[in-house]
Amino acid sequence: MNLTSKIIFVVSVICLTVWASINLLPPQAKQNNIPLSPEIKAALVEANANFTYKGSLIHPHLIKEFESWYSDNCPPVIVSIDVAAAAKARNEYDSDAIKIDGSRVIARSDDGTFYQYEWLGRLENGIHILKTADYGEGSGVFTQLVFVKFTTDFAYDEDGSRRERLLLTVMRDFILGDRDDGSIEIKANRVVISASRYRPEPIVLKF
Repeated sequence: MNLTSKIIFVVSVICLTVWASINLLPPQAKQNNIPLSPEIKAALVEANANFTYKGSLIHPHLIKEFESWYSDNCPPVIVSIDVAAAAKARNEYDSDAIKIDGSRVIARSDDGTFYQYEWLGRLENGIHILKTADYGEGSGVFTQLVFVKFTTDFAYDEDGSRRERLLLTVMRDFILGDRDDGSIEIKANRVVISASRYRPEPIVLKF
């Protein structure tokens, strides 16, 4: 292969690579390059600043969707929630049924059980830290930490129109135990969980 042929070959490979990177991306990757609307931008800013959507607190039952059964001892099965869609599902996620008690956001289920979360803060990388408590039918009050992050995405409606979504995604969880009495400290991108009756030594979670 002479020099001219080598140059033509290299240029062809580069052109093919560029073409593939543009045309063989999944549709979602291409669409994500479309600028966000002012409405979804504002929703993302509000959610990260206040943990609210259009002035309403994030419903506790949305957070509960991320929690797996303690007996299964597995990562969350449901990993993302469409916050905007949930705001329209008022029969399932009725914001009027939410009760505020200090820093606790509480929701009651139809079976009389309660579920709550406390927003503890946000890491430098944008991950929010929630301490949850599940008041089930028994005597236990099972607590854990749930780490979530807001992102934007899109979907298609029945008519094919593009609809923006504000997603709440679980990044990590950590089981504390029944009425855990430890404290939580946030440091940059670390969370320090103090010793308690369940832990002889503090635990540091890094992100």
